[in-house]
Amino acid sequence: MNRAEVLALASRRTETEERFCAVAGGDLRPIEGPAQLDRQSSQLVRIAALVALDAPLVSWVAQLDAVDEAQLELDQVLGTLVAIAPIVGTLRVVSAGAKIVRATGLTEAAPEA
Repeated sequence: MNRAEVLALASRRTETEERFCAVAGGDLRPIEGPAQLDRQSSQLVRIAALVALDAPLVSWVAQLDAVDEAQLELDQVLGTLVAIAPIVGTLRVVSAGAKIVRATGLTEAAPEA
């Protein structure tokens, strides 16, 4: 292989690389194919984003409805909170936990001490 062929080969991008470049340019069309997340993973990523943003309660109510539709268990949501805690910080996770408790009505179901 000569230098021109090597350079031509190196300049070709994979479909995923092209998509990354498109996203960097603001193209946020839904992804199809092997890079597409399944429904449950997508919902857990959205949960993580809400935590990172310290989203308001109304956002949690809406997202937890979508979590129900995706047939996610509360254990999976809790696992996501624990997994991202080292990245987003304890305060954000505690804040999210309190909002989830309020949004799901867990405070009403808690036994009295």
